[in-house]
Amino acid sequence: MKDRNGAFKSVLFDVLLIATGKTPNISELNLELAEIDHSVEDGVYVNQFLNTTNFNVYAVGDCVAQSDRLTHNAEE
Repeated sequence: MKDRNGAFKSVLFDVLLIATGKTPNISELNLELAEIDHSVEDGVYVNQFLNTTNFNVYAVGDCVAQSDRLTHNAEE
């Protein structure tokens, strides 16, 4: 992965979810078990740093309630 300056850097993940579309498809993720506030119609609620209400979990892109829901937002 490249950073904003074009330099390559490594990022370690336990799990990576890649999804496409313009409507959040989160109804079967059991987000309440992870204590993540969400709306099936709107998506996952995040703060300005893209943290969900479970601060160990971030959400970006199409699943986020208050974003532009553009694919490049998730990529960034």
